[in-house]
Amino acid sequence: MKTRVVPLLLLSATIAGCSATERLYPVQGPLAAQRPLPVYVATMDGVVSGNIRTILNTGEVCAGTWSRVVRVSSSDAADAVIDVPPVTLSEQWDGVYGAGYYTAHIVDAPSHAHSVVSGSRGPVLYVEFVKLTDIGRRSGPGSIVGIAKDNRGNVFRLTF
Repeated sequence: MKTRVVPLLLLSATIAGCSATERLYPVQGPLAAQRPLPVYVATMDGVVSGNIRTILNTGEVCAGTWSRVVRVSSSDAADAVIDVPPVTLSEQWDGVYGAGYYTAHIVDAPSHAHSVVSGSRGPVLYVEFVKLTDIGRRSGPGSIVGIAKDNRGNVFRLTF
């Protein structure tokens, strides 16, 4: 249990108390073909879970909540809460970061988190992110990375 708490506290320290700002860069789909490239700016708050909000290039506000992905092993299934993403973004992780990236680096990362962000006019963004130190990378500016896809055929690279 202690091994799970330390990375969680590190993620919490990154975004605790105030909000963090993230950017979503389109890398595939109709938005990736636009010039200038529309970059969404989102804000996020919370510790183990929280709120996330972004404004699309159409001016529409999309909001939702985020939470840590929890996978249960057979040894601690009795006292664990399961929180898994409604949509798996493994294909998008692999498409942007290379084949096998999701399985090798994201699946068991302690800070792996997900979100569903939606707007009133129909857009839905599925978001996943992870702290770089949890996947063997150095920390610092841009220390959290992620992937998002929407229900309009776009895939985004996410950076904090």
